[in-house]
Amino acid sequence: MRHLNTHIRKLIWDLKKEDIAFSFDMETTNSRGTTQRLCNVVFTRGDMFYKIYEGVFFREFGQCVYFKKVKNEITLTPFTDDIFYEWQRASILSKFN
Repeated sequence: MRHLNTHIRKLIWDLKKEDIAFSFDMETTNSRGTTQRLCNVVFTRGDMFYKIYEGVFFREFGQCVYFKKVKNEITLTPFTDDIFYEWQRASILSKFN
């Protein structure tokens, strides 16, 4: 089980207000009879669901800056947890709305 930091907890809480539930993928058995856990986080509302690979959701890819356009000028901007999880929130909400 993963550690849910402050930003992730806030994201989950905000989505819960929109009736979107958070969970981890369950275990599955492959054709050889081996049981393994799928590495996704799952968001559900009613009969709709949206899965995100854990490595992406928990920000394991190491991106620390992004390009931001301000007044026709492009600058390198720090990619903070606040910004990352706000983008995640917007992406998840767009799938359900």
